[in-house]
Parts: sequence; C-alpha cells; structure tokens
Amino acid sequence: MTRARIHRAFTLIELLIVVAIIGILAAIAVPNFLNAQIRAKIGRVRSDLYAFSVAMEAYQIDYNEYPWGSYPNNQGGYTTGSLFSLTTPVAYLSSVGQLDPFGEGEWVANGVTNKQYYVYVNYNGFWARNDSSARGYFNTYPLFKGYGMTSFGPDRLDTGGVWTPLRYKIGAAAVGNLSLYASSNGLISLGDICRYGGEAQANTAGGE
Repeated sequence: MTRARIHRAFTLIELLIVVAIIGILAAIAVPNFLNAQIRAKIGRVRSDLYAFSVAMEAYQIDYNEYPWGSYPNNQGGYTTGSLFSLTTPVAYLSSVGQLDPFGEGEWVANGVTNKQYYVYVNYNGFWARNDSSARGYFNTYPLFKGYGMTSFGPDRLDTGGVWTPLRYKIGAAAVGNLSLYASSNGLISLGDICRYGGEAQANTAGGE
C-alpha cells in the first residue's frame, strides 16, 4: 500500500513574517547604501580638490601667481573646468574636466550645454577688477594672494563657501558656520566642501 504524499504550503502568518523580516532588512540596508554613496562622493571631492591644490602650488612656484579661469560661471567666479593653464604648455594636471559629483551634472539652457564643475576663485583682483562695489571694499581691504575651490556638498546647494576668506578679510559677521560643510553636523548637512590655498587659507577658520 502506497503512502499518500502530504503537500505542506506556507501559512499566511509565515508569509507575513518573512515579508516583515525582508522589510526590516531593507529599511536597514538602503540608508546605509545611500550613506556609503555620499561618503564615496565626499572622498572623491576631497581627492579632486587636493589634486588641484597640488597643481596650483606648482604653478604658483613657476609663475609667482595662481592661475586665472578662462570664463566665468554663474556663481560669481570661475570653474576648475576652465583652468586650462594647468594642463598646457606644462602639464601640472592631466585634465581639468572633473564635474562636481554634488552638482547637477550637465543641462541645456538656451541651446547651450552647461556643466557643473567645481567653483574656482582667484582672490587676487578678480572680483575687484570686475565689480565697482567690490573695488570699494578692496581699496580699504587689499586682497590677499590665494584661491578657493568649492563643491556644493551633500546638500547640493551653493552656500557661498568659496567667498568665506573674503568675508573674514572684510570683517563680515557670522561667516563660516553655515557656509562650510562639516560631517559632524550630519552626513547630509548644510555647507560647501571647500579648499583654500595661499594667503586665503589664513583668512578662514574652515575648509581643507
């Protein structure tokens, strides 16, 4: 006599328990994955800005000044993507086409393709040279020699971090706390990731 096979399926309770466990694991894993992405981008930004700063200092040794950008951007400065003098005729840097990982990438406006590179400012006369109100500031507060580079940071907002050394120089109040990124305030917090060089580094309490 053949014994009949008994087919046993999962009960509804068992299925609900499995689904709940998967949901809990996903709730733990997804934020950690997103945080890992942000940390990786922060690491890339700091690495990129460090590479630029090494090239800047080598350029400054040869020419006794920091390079100027080739065209302005809409943040009131230039971009690291326009620092072609770092690649030719002497290759201080292999390329200058690194996009800001926290920017908006590429977009088209009025038929023109725009790219969000790191913001770059040479403080040695750029603003005063192009802005009449700024000239009034810098007649009283002579510009120092230096530069600043900025990424929008994890909040993806331009909070003016690249101008922090100038604000300290002219004595503006409450500068830096809301402009410069600090991971101790939370992985996604307000502020730009900045790096300063030359005399600018001594005119700010933050940045790299």
